[in-house]
Amino acid sequence: MAKLTRHEKPLSKNDEHGNNPNKITVNQHVIPKKHLLEWSIDGKMVNVFDIASLEIKNIPAQNPYFCVMRLWDQWTELKMLKTNEDNYQKQLVSLRDTGRFTNIDHVMAYYVLLCVRGLLANKERPHYPSIFSSISCEYNQAELEANELGMDGPIHIVSGTINADSQHMARQVVKMAMSQTFMRWCNDIKEYNWVIYQSDSEDFILSDAFHVNFSEGFHVLPIDPKQVIIAEPTYDSLKEQKVLSVSFINDIMKKNAVNYYIKIPVNKK
Repeated sequence: MAKLTRHEKPLSKNDEHGNNPNKITVNQHVIPKKHLLEWSIDGKMVNVFDIASLEIKNIPAQNPYFCVMRLWDQWTELKMLKTNEDNYQKQLVSLRDTGRFTNIDHVMAYYVLLCVRGLLANKERPHYPSIFSSISCEYNQAELEANELGMDGPIHIVSGTINADSQHMARQVVKMAMSQTFMRWCNDIKEYNWVIYQSDSEDFILSDAFHVNFSEGFHVLPIDPKQVIIAEPTYDSLKEQKVLSVSFINDIMKKNAVNYYIKIPVNKK
């Protein structure tokens, strides 16, 4: 799992610029912090059931628990993912103001990227020894960071390295895998309509099961504790089986959770 392997630390300088002078984002949320905070009572903390320990933890949404550490590159973090998250947040404003989305494609794209982020975060970090014994031009860490920061899009010139300590190339592999999987999975569900399903009583949970659910054809995006959106094929299947309910959806989210799920504490409702 990527989050369990050592990441490459950003550049450190022995001058006035100090550590991480390029302000590289190290802690990269798999599920965005704003989404986690939909399940927060105080706007800071969330109640988490940890799958490994079987314990309930109350931790900040900012906590590295919810992150991978520098798995993808800076362009992916600050441009691709941030644009995707901002588009989704605009759709939430529209939903809460008018009761509908103005651009369902932005919601679908956000859902698919959540699935892709979860998939890659739970794979092995692609940091392997180079097959080459030498290279015509070996770049140092400062030059490689400059190369990464200069990338403005999914297609660019990548400075190569065979330095065993560098994860510069590994981050490019993750970027390519993210882009390719995103395009393929978007195509898989592009024809689906989406249904808003709301609860008047029981709360929906938020689980990190998105990529597992996607592989099983269970397409549900919890928006907040009171509403989810469901792809029409999934919605129709649940209705046909007479299992369309908050409790059934939560049971699937719990069953497929990889690391955790989040719920509103009973005594806080």
